[in-house]
Amino acid sequence: MRLVRWAGHAVGTPTQTVLLNLLVADMATPEKKVKDKVKKILEEYGAYYFMPATGGYGKSGVPDLVACLHGKFIGIECKANGGKPTALQEKNLNDIMNHGGIAILVDEGGIDSFKALLGGELPKAGILFDLLTSYKE
Repeated sequence: MRLVRWAGHAVGTPTQTVLLNLLVADMATPEKKVKDKVKKILEEYGAYYFMPATGGYGKSGVPDLVACLHGKFIGIECKANGGKPTALQEKNLNDIMNHGGIAILVDEGGIDSFKALLGGELPKAGILFDLLTSYKE
């Protein structure tokens, strides 16, 4: 069993550890909630996917999720609360599109459209789907 510290108190019993994990899970960011919904849809359709690690070891600006479905390469950038992609994220999504892949921007309002897109016939050529429902300027 691992011993962790929370608010200056040792947390070591199984019950305390479970409660701490529940507290951390409830603190999910709005963007993480979008990513979780996207992952669930990818799993429903049997897609292969992963979340690239960046944090100093990987390439910056890569999409939040990289997937393959029916032989198609898909890069998915998730946003929430009217967020928009950075210039580097846009560049990477455009690179994916220009090399024949499918690039997707999605937020909480675009989840149903994302699911419908994956449920239909995916395009054969590079394309960018902007499923963001709003931007905050």
